[in-house]
Amino acid sequence: MGSAGSDAKRCVMNIMMDANFFGADPWQTATYAPALAAWMKSHSDDSAAQFSCNALLGFGVPGATGKSFVAKIWSAGIPTGTYRYYDGTLYMLGLLHVSGTFKLS
Repeated sequence: MGSAGSDAKRCVMNIMMDANFFGADPWQTATYAPALAAWMKSHSDDSAAQFSCNALLGFGVPGATGKSFVAKIWSAGIPTGTYRYYDGTLYMLGLLHVSGTFKLS
């Protein structure tokens, strides 16, 4: 599953989902998302779980920065292999978020 543990991979999705739905904490988009996006661009963890969660960074960074994160999930195939259940679940959730079809109501 790469260098970060499974719980760590999901943190970005949880934080950016909160920012997208509620926008209650400016830290999420002013500090966290830009810093993590910059770090992720210089560190390669290409697991489906990680790039699926990272796709939500598009909600907290300028379009030019976020485009590569969103494009990666759109161009990826459905996860297969050993971690297909975990990776596939995060892949599905990531696609629902970035497509705008994940709703709270």
